[in-house]
Amino acid sequence: MRFLYPYFLWGLCAVAIPVLIHLFNFRRFKKVYFTNVAALTEAQISTRKHNRLKQILLLLVRCLAVVFLTFLFAQPYIYNEDNVVAKEGRNAVVVFVDNSFSMENAGQSGRLLDDAKSKARQIVEQFDKDDEFLLLTMDMEGKHKHYVDKTQFLTSLNEIDISPATLKTGEILRECNAMLQMNNAEKRLFIISDFQTSGFDVTAFEKSDIKTCLLPVAANNVNNVFVDSVWFASDFIHKGQNVEITARITNWADADVEKLPVKLFINDIQTAITSLDIDSRRSETVTMSFKLDNNIGRSLIHGRISILDNPVTFDDDFYFAFNVDDKLNVCLINSNKYIERLFEASQEVNLIRQDEQRIDYNSIPNYSLLILNGLKQITSGLTAELQRYCKDGGTLIVIPTEDIDVESYRKAMLELQIATYDRLIDRENRVSVVNNESSLYKGVFSATDENMEMPKVKRYFVFQKGKNISQESIMKMQSGDDFLCESRIGKGRVYIFASPLTDANTDFINQSLFVPTLWNMALWSSNILPPYFFLSDTPFIDLTGLMQANNQVLKVESINGRTSVITQAIKEANHTGIMLHNQIKTAGSYNIIADTAFATIAFDYDRSESRLEFLTIRQLQSLISKAKLQNITLFNPSKPIDLYFKQSRQAFNFTALFIGLILLCLAVEIMFLYQKK
Repeated sequence: MRFLYPYFLWGLCAVAIPVLIHLFNFRRFKKVYFTNVAALTEAQISTRKHNRLKQILLLLVRCLAVVFLTFLFAQPYIYNEDNVVAKEGRNAVVVFVDNSFSMENAGQSGRLLDDAKSKARQIVEQFDKDDEFLLLTMDMEGKHKHYVDKTQFLTSLNEIDISPATLKTGEILRECNAMLQMNNAEKRLFIISDFQTSGFDVTAFEKSDIKTCLLPVAANNVNNVFVDSVWFASDFIHKGQNVEITARITNWADADVEKLPVKLFINDIQTAITSLDIDSRRSETVTMSFKLDNNIGRSLIHGRISILDNPVTFDDDFYFAFNVDDKLNVCLINSNKYIERLFEASQEVNLIRQDEQRIDYNSIPNYSLLILNGLKQITSGLTAELQRYCKDGGTLIVIPTEDIDVESYRKAMLELQIATYDRLIDRENRVSVVNNESSLYKGVFSATDENMEMPKVKRYFVFQKGKNISQESIMKMQSGDDFLCESRIGKGRVYIFASPLTDANTDFINQSLFVPTLWNMALWSSNILPPYFFLSDTPFIDLTGLMQANNQVLKVESINGRTSVITQAIKEANHTGIMLHNQIKTAGSYNIIADTAFATIAFDYDRSESRLEFLTIRQLQSLISKAKLQNITLFNPSKPIDLYFKQSRQAFNFTALFIGLILLCLAVEIMFLYQKK
């Protein structure tokens, strides 16, 4: 038998008190007056024996009451080897401290992160100096991934601060268990967190047999308003354009929000402001616009949507960025004087010509638009390159010639999963329908003119449509056949003309529709970087077509100059770009620099921490019980941590027994005293 609070055993000395009282009472003499002195001797003998027995029993009962009361405070228990949190001998202890953005919130003891760090200190104090400790956080930093003593652990603990990193329960347990498996001592895992609903998965514990203790820290505030996401009305942004951007604002609060100011900043200059009303637990969108100067040339644009909300502020700003290029790289395979005349007259297009007999396959990914004009046949090698090119976001224009190898075209187009050429029709036809709803003509037609002159076609191929073919009609002829159609392949687009673009076959090249059609194909083909990335992601950032050369040493630098990271250009699936591997830690806009800045990107904090929804003690206990997890201990934050360590050693608690014995002693004493009277 062991005692939870052995220092209370000094209370056994209090047994002397009833003994002294009884000894004092034994020495006192009482005068008793009798009228009949003859009966005195017999009565005196009988009373003395009876009273002496009652006095001894009463003394014994009072002594036992003091002993039981002392044991009650000392908390005796039978040692439980299996369930004890801190075992005797050497222990390997991993403490995970949640330092995500939600831990910046305030609890009853101040900031949640400070409360978590305090609990971590108390946990470590319960173990012996010979035990080994390992501290992990959401960052999973390499400097923490080794065992240290108490002093070093506490030093590392003091250095922890809020981080944008977020991990799910499964990821946390995988790292913690990997660290514990490196040690042969008794393994113990402590997880201190606010246990957000979005990140907690109780099933992840089913695969772990390590004794784990969960220590929740509760936030006082669960209200938050944040910028959820942003997007542009148009994928391609060019000079002189009136750019529309939409932001989704979420009110994760119990009360409605009225007249919330929403500000738009472009290159750190406020360009628009509006206000928004949002109902409780709802999201609303707001659209703002700004105009790009026609004379800006090639520019890197940094933007920010901003609101003001307390106390959680990490998600009040949403950063975005985009490049306005002064040159579009277009490759024309085989000459076409009309296409050349269109693009050579523009300072915004860099037109490269190649011959079908000498196609440079390695350069294909560098072009945003690839035009196959009048190729006799499409080889299998070119087909494979075109498939990769389109799937990765390239734009392809296919223009036939009268004497194409139909079979090679059919085979290639089936591989690309686009409509195939069937047969050549040598008969005049005319375009009768233009799909004004196509993204190709967005903003081209201010009104529909029924008398607009339509292109005439003298000779054309009929398209053969098959299963699993993505196809949208752009221009349709009077016969019902397509003159121009669009297909999607992965991230890319393919525009297919039914007729060669020559004077002998169509007058489309001389029509007013020719310029906006070909020009918009080029504009929409630009290699567009996403407007933002989340810091929780580690994507390959595709810079194909933006970089001057491969294998460059690049620098990613924040626009305020406070953060700078050196990275190496790498190649992945015929595309050139960079991987940052979580080197960027702070949200904001960044430039990618070779000799000069040639591209810009924006990073934002993950919004999974923005919805302040946490699991309560009761909910956690219910999840653990339903999953029938025997190796999980849930600490109630209202109880001292050292109490859990002490109580974990108890196989049987004697508290109820001693309370019953104390009450029994009191009842016996009262009975003796009543009989005495």
